[in-house]
Amino acid sequence: MKKALIIALIATLGTSVSLSQTSKPDARLSVKYSKEELNDLKNDSPEEIRYLNFCIENAFYLAPVPTEKGKDASIRGTVKVADLNNINFFELGLDIVQDNYQYYRIEGSDQLLVVRSKDHIIQKMTTK
Repeated sequence: MKKALIIALIATLGTSVSLSQTSKPDARLSVKYSKEELNDLKNDSPEEIRYLNFCIENAFYLAPVPTEKGKDASIRGTVKVADLNNINFFELGLDIVQDNYQYYRIEGSDQLLVVRSKDHIIQKMTTK
């Protein structure tokens, strides 16, 4: 009985520590959100902080620009990316759409920045 109680207590503490760590705002969010906004989100919506932290590096992926005629019709515009190996999604000033992917040509490269839909990001986040 005592052993089961101790195990349950340890599991509860582990979960609490884990949740508090994942709901801490990543410093890279400060390019879009003020310190006050991040504190409010941390206190009121820890799941939103977890989502935003995940989006920094997982809301997008890179793909080659299509070379076939007509395949680039869905490209919405261009974005400037200083370092293709170190992209903070929130520095780009793009919004995530609920159920549609968005495609942007990366200026000065032959790459597309593909922004995942919010639905896909949430699905990917919950499976990690």
